Amino acid sequence: MHLFEAVLKSKQAVCEDTYEFTFGLIGLKLKFLPGQYVWLILPELKYSDPKGARRAYSIASSNQDASEITLIFRESDSGFNKSLHDLDVGSEVKMTGPFGSAFVQSEIFTKDIIIVAGGVGVTPFLSWLRSGVEEGANVTLIFLNDSPNREVCAGEIQKLCQENKVTAITHYQRFDPSLVESIDNYQKATYLVSGPEAMVYDVYEKLKSKKIPLEQFRFEEFYPRRFDIGDILNLDEGFRLAVESASNHIIITDENATIVYANQAAVTTTGYSLEEMKGSTPRLWGGLMSPDFYRDFWHQIKIEKQPFVGEIHNVRKSGEQYFALARISPILDEAKDVIGFVGTEEDISERIKHEHTLKQQRDKTTIEKEKADAMLNSVGEGVVVINRKGIVTLANRAALNMLKFPVGELVGHNYSKTVHAQRFDGTKVEPQYRAVNCSMKQEKKIVEDMIYTRFDGSTFSVRTTNTPVRLHRKVIGGVVVFRDITAERMLEEKKDEFIATASHDLKSPLVAINGLLSMALDNQYGELSEKLRDVLEQIDASGNQLLVLVNDFLDATSIQSGKMHYQYSTFDVVAVVEEAIQLYETVAKKKGVELKFEKHEKVVVCADVSKVAQIINNLISNALKYTNKGDVKVYINLLDDGGKAGIYVEDTGIGISESEAAKLFDKFRRVNYSKVTGTGLGLYISKKMANEMGGDVVLAKSAPEVGSIFEFTLLTEDDQAQ
Repeated sequence: MHLFEAVLKSKQAVCEDTYEFTFGLIGLKLKFLPGQYVWLILPELKYSDPKGARRAYSIASSNQDASEITLIFRESDSGFNKSLHDLDVGSEVKMTGPFGSAFVQSEIFTKDIIIVAGGVGVTPFLSWLRSGVEEGANVTLIFLNDSPNREVCAGEIQKLCQENKVTAITHYQRFDPSLVESIDNYQKATYLVSGPEAMVYDVYEKLKSKKIPLEQFRFEEFYPRRFDIGDILNLDEGFRLAVESASNHIIITDENATIVYANQAAVTTTGYSLEEMKGSTPRLWGGLMSPDFYRDFWHQIKIEKQPFVGEIHNVRKSGEQYFALARISPILDEAKDVIGFVGTEEDISERIKHEHTLKQQRDKTTIEKEKADAMLNSVGEGVVVINRKGIVTLANRAALNMLKFPVGELVGHNYSKTVHAQRFDGTKVEPQYRAVNCSMKQEKKIVEDMIYTRFDGSTFSVRTTNTPVRLHRKVIGGVVVFRDITAERMLEEKKDEFIATASHDLKSPLVAINGLLSMALDNQYGELSEKLRDVLEQIDASGNQLLVLVNDFLDATSIQSGKMHYQYSTFDVVAVVEEAIQLYETVAKKKGVELKFEKHEKVVVCADVSKVAQIINNLISNALKYTNKGDVKVYINLLDDGGKAGIYVEDTGIGISESEAAKLFDKFRRVNYSKVTGTGLGLYISKKMANEMGGDVVLAKSAPEVGSIFEFTLLTEDDQAQ
């Protein structure tokens, strides 16, 4: 069911006092079956009408191109009808639908079909003819009208009947049974009857006299009436009061389902007033169920004369849909004939909504799990999920393949005790010190390289990323993501070996060259001319730069291989900073940058003094390289109640963007600034050395074109002793 907007495209008279209006649908192609209907809702009534601004109309147009809806109506004195008649082309309206049992669909018929249509009751059959009648049906259309002047779409219907091989019989008087007696197999045919209520009743009574049973009839809206159900309502005032006071929606209809009574709860549930409901059928708020449902429903309550109990889907006058538990029982007379129906509805929308939500959640959970499993198994890295106790709850295909573990030997077992690991120096990593367990305990991500042992006893190098899993701020498990880096390590080792060898071989002659240049510049080989001195100074600067490069390569290789040695002692870090300031004062003056040190009282740390000096020198050197104006400021603060010393280098240089900051401490990573040369190893080496000494080097703050602050932390003597 749709609520949609439409615009009146054309209107024309199709016979005396009868009009065909065609509406173009806005932004929609409507799917419907011939024989269904829509509710037409006018934006306003030019003439007042106690039944409101909406009416139901059978669809007259073809469903082959449902971008338009055609409706047919006769003129009348109702305010709605007169307002519709006066509607201008281009006017916008609203519609809801499609509704109804689509009773002209052939799958519910016998082979022989006889249609009896009166006046505008031909509309659903016109839609059927325009859409195309299915082959194999033997169809006869008997079209009843008062006169040729009131024959709806006469010429078109005749032409469509010929095209669809439908026999057409036009009759301008009351229905005569002889019209069907000449039709082959008429006593076993299915009869489709549509038109004014009096006509429907007359046709049924006359065919009943020809022994045509009710089971062979299909009625669009009005059913034959044999009893005035309204008389029952005056029999018992106490019964009426009880019904009126009931909290459930209750209606009473005649045998054609025309409403003769509705209680206040029905008014509240549907939104329609009693005046709007009387004379209408429950399709006023119904029609949303399938055609098969209505076929079986009417057969049960009218032919089998059995009560119906079930859930139905309806729509209130406001357009809001709702679900109800309906109980409809036939009212039988003394001869056990159906003379009416009593129906009750209990609104169960909230229950249905809740059930629907639960089903959606279950379906969504199932779908999401299937998606997650598919995505997890498509990941190239091994993924293992463990619970708080370290038990494997999930392992993807890549993890099982790399570890060569059968799923039953891994899932359900303790990960750290099942998949053994060792460091690159050959020492075993005990379960309590495994990175995944430490990450859960420390509640932080830990990246670590190690050697895993496979199920078959073979080993391979892995890089693992271990992340705690939190739920409601509590760690409930961990995730290990790992990949095979055996080939990478072999390549890295060969590269480091080459760099170390090359750097070592380069360093000896460079030291000798720099020494000889230094002696020459000190005039130990005689006085130098100014021109020669300038040349030698440039050579000396380049040699020093090359020596720094070689030393960086050697340091990086030593760090990577774990061969860098540290000589720990206690010393005043303030003095080390002062020496670094003196070393770079000349460089700062040449650039026109002020180098300042905020003097601090003695701060004793425990570390390798040469490594600390190297880190401080690197930070000050970098600050001066990337600062063209302003100043570079160095200061010291005590952190963690004196347990750590923080050395800060603050500049007013080019600054660092977020994207560059993320990888600033990687090997060979430099800020993208063409005026400065370097290896991109300084910060990598500084951070690794600081970490080894129990401290760290981090980018504390930075902004492009504003400047940066680097923080170098060290353990103080007191904290180191603890």
